[in-house]
Amino acid sequence: EHAELIVRLQNSELNKHKMSGVRIHDYTNPFWIQDGDIIVPCAGEKIAYITMPKPTRAAQREEMITYIQTSGPKAGSKGEMPIHVLIETNGALQVVENIAALPWLQVLDFGLMDFISGHHGAIPASCMKSPGQFEHELLRRGKANLVAAALANGVIPAHNVTLDLKNQYQSYKDAKRAHDDFGF
Repeated sequence: EHAELIVRLQNSELNKHKMSGVRIHDYTNPFWIQDGDIIVPCAGEKIAYITMPKPTRAAQREEMITYIQTSGPKAGSKGEMPIHVLIETNGALQVVENIAALPWLQVLDFGLMDFISGHHGAIPASCMKSPGQFEHELLRRGKANLVAAALANGVIPAHNVTLDLKNQYQSYKDAKRAHDDFGF
């Protein structure tokens, strides 16, 4: 039902510029296969990218990308489907170089909130926004490793979202610091 809603939205006038992406279920949820079976054949030509969350091993992403690669041609899709992978676990960070080298990969996204949660209190919740998101050593290491892997493989590194949406200047400062200090 949810996948069918996504197909309707992708094929609607709301997506007239074909810039809307789709986030599918993570590998541990068997519905990711159904997402591929429904979304790619029915809206593949209108989807700007597919986001794959919560990897813990490169082999998981490889299996998912291979499945998407085979779903597209079966449905008459002619091109590559750009893939975005959220790096939001320690497991993903340990294999980020392998993930960055996968085919069709366009973007590596740093998932700050889940990354912090996955550290079970070792990174305080205050680090979900500035200045902590740039100063805690585990976050600095994670961001630096993600950017290095992305750039070494011709992939775009994307910084996490900002939580301070009401303060445009803080959002600007966060984006500038992510770029200047880490290479995002």
